[in-house]
Amino acid sequence: MAGQAALDPRAAATVFPAMTSLHIYGVDAIDVNPLATHPTLIRITTPPTCRLLNADKLPATIKLN
Repeated sequence: MAGQAALDPRAAATVFPAMTSLHIYGVDAIDVNPLATHPTLIRITTPPTCRLLNADKLPATIKLN
């Protein structure tokens, strides 16, 4: 996924419904709102330069970086 300007994480959430962490690399921005209702996700890790869009919509149970 290197070089992408933005990432839509819905595919990962669909393919891996039991994931507890998601590590994102090589993107400039990620909209984390689609992950807000994921049943088992507890951590999202991104590079320090990645913009997190709609991070305020995540529940307190999902930690960022």
